[in-house]
Parts: sequence; structure tokens; C-alpha cells
Amino acid sequence: MPKELTHEREVPAAGTGRRLGYLLACFSVGCFAGALASFFPRLMAIIAGDPNENVHVFSTAYLLVGCAIAVIVGLVILITDSDAERKLKDVFLSALGIPTLLMGTISTTATSTNVVAMQQQLERTVAAFQSAANVPTLEGNASIPASLAEPARTSWEIYDILISPAYAQNAYLQMPAKGSQNGLGITANQGNYVVVYGSAPSGPELAQLQAALRAKGIASLVQPGSRGDYLLVPSDGAVKPYSDAVHAAILAQAAGARPYVVALRNAAAN
Repeated sequence: MPKELTHEREVPAAGTGRRLGYLLACFSVGCFAGALASFFPRLMAIIAGDPNENVHVFSTAYLLVGCAIAVIVGLVILITDSDAERKLKDVFLSALGIPTLLMGTISTTATSTNVVAMQQQLERTVAAFQSAANVPTLEGNASIPASLAEPARTSWEIYDILISPAYAQNAYLQMPAKGSQNGLGITANQGNYVVVYGSAPSGPELAQLQAALRAKGIASLVQPGSRGDYLLVPSDGAVKPYSDAVHAAILAQAAGARPYVVALRNAAAN
């Protein structure tokens, strides 16, 4: 009888050991899933993007948050998904979704905040260069290419709704050059500006300025203006992002032009 009792006590002890081992395995799987979701996307960014010293992929704060998330996911798995009948691969798949959603949200929010801050810094820097070069930003009655001021209406009303009138015309005048940003990521948008190198009552009067710009490697075209005059605009497109517009205007000014820029939203309203 005593031997039987002793044998009966040993069975629960063995079962308890297996249970503790399974719980430890669940916790480890949860931690691994949390760490994988936190760090794997940024590891892939290093492999695919080849970042240099200008890109800080892993900050100390991110490493600490990622480790904390991994431990939290492990504890959550212990509470919600530690049934001994479940296979560890099912536990892993359940655990993987929790940190993926959380870290994706945190990383996206932080990245967008950084992009906004860098964009604002860039615009302040460009504005300082524009001010130092005395390149004016004109509004109101400033002359712009006529096709921007008087966009043609399309025959399809739905196009008139979906396409801004300022973009319904000549692609040369309307569309700024495409940037080098990856469209799959969070991108920074700059306001578009119309660049005018110079104006004159007639087209031939701009020939001398056009030749001077050509001598400096700046190609330009003469276009009818919205105020009955003629304008000299960049040949690669009169509409550019703010930084490119200021850069083009400064180069033209150094070549002897008297350029100005006009915000496209104001140009479309004129």
C-alpha cells in the first residue's frame, strides 16, 4: 500500500514538470515571435537598402522597446494561449500577429514624424537660400504660363472632378519631375511652384536672355504669359517642387536672369 501511494505521487510530479516545460516553451516562443516582428523588418532594410552612416536603423530606444515588446508578448501567450494540447507552431503563429501590428504602428508613426521634421527643416533651409539670393515669391497678379492660368476643361465631367484644373493641360508645363523617393514608403511632399526666368512684352525680346542662359548650360523655352506678355521658363518643366524651383531660379539669376517663383495653388487661382 505505501508503495502504491508513493507511485501515485510520482505521476503528478512528472506531469507538473511537463507542464512547466511547456509553459517555458510557450514563453520562449512568444518572446521569439515578438523579437522577430520587432527587429526583422529593420534587418531587411539594412540588407535591401544598404544604409550608410546617414541612416540610423536601430536606436537604443528602439532596441529597448523591441525587447520589452518581446517579453510582454511572451507573458501574454502564457495567459491566453498556453493550452498543452496546442502545438508550438500554432502558438508561434498566434504570437507573431500581436507584435507585428503593434510595432508596425509604432514604427510608422515615428517615421512619419521624423519625415515631417526633416521636410520642415529642408523648407526652412531652402527659404533661407531664396531670401539670400533675392529670388521673390510672387502672388496675386504675377504672370504665369497661360495654360496654367486658363486650363482647358475635359469633355468628361468625372475627369474635371478627379483632376485638378491646374494639371489638366500640357504635361510639360504641369507635371513636376518625379522624385527619387520610394513610393512604397512614407514620402515627403513639397508644394509645387511655377518657375519664371524672365518676362517681356514679346517673345523676341527674350532671345538675348535665352541665349545667355544657354551659354551657362540652362535650357529654356518661351511661353505665352497669363497677362498678355511672354515668359521664359525652364525647358524641363515650369512646375517644380519648392526646393527644385528655388534651385533653378538661383542658377538662372547667376546667369543674368531676374527670375521669380509662384506657388502653384496661387497660379491656379489667378
